[in-house]
Amino acid sequence: MAQYDPAEDDADYPLYDGADPGDPYAEDGGWPGPPERWRRVRWIVCGGAFAMPLVLLIALLALLARLDGPDEESLPGTSAASPTTADVAETASGDWPPDVTFAAHTTPALIRNELTLAGARHGYRFAGTADAVWEIVVEPLPGSGIAPLLTLYAPSGEALASGAALIIVLPQGGDYRLVVEAGQGGSATGAYQVSVFPH
Repeated sequence: MAQYDPAEDDADYPLYDGADPGDPYAEDGGWPGPPERWRRVRWIVCGGAFAMPLVLLIALLALLARLDGPDEESLPGTSAASPTTADVAETASGDWPPDVTFAAHTTPALIRNELTLAGARHGYRFAGTADAVWEIVVEPLPGSGIAPLLTLYAPSGEALASGAALIIVLPQGGDYRLVVEAGQGGSATGAYQVSVFPH
């Protein structure tokens, strides 16, 4: 078999040693790289491979956040206001004391507070549903000089029950108001604890 021996001369072989002198993409005599537009396309495609899953994950999390639960306004017997511990001034009419500001809470609740002035009263508001059974208890904290008393008001405004310990079936859905005050004429002061537990 014949053996091919390359010529031993100083001829320029552009196929191996450099680019074709007429190639518009050649730089410094090297092989041409891809045109600029193809570099951009490659960057977009490769970048999209990493960015697309991230975008889909964010969209999925946003969808799950919206589907997390029904809107409070759509639930029967719930308050349109979000349950927070911030004080909420009440303007609705009812038998409850008009000078008391009711702080919104969720159930079950365990609240510790202190009546620091003689004749002071604290108000709390809870969303309830019809026929739910609530156990409500108020008691003085150790070292307190009061015998606290509570009064529960229906959403309609009427007083439902009063005492230090109540077990009551809620007659209707809506916002129930609870007023805590000192017994013995309301002149004593001290710390107390009130608990509201649905059964």
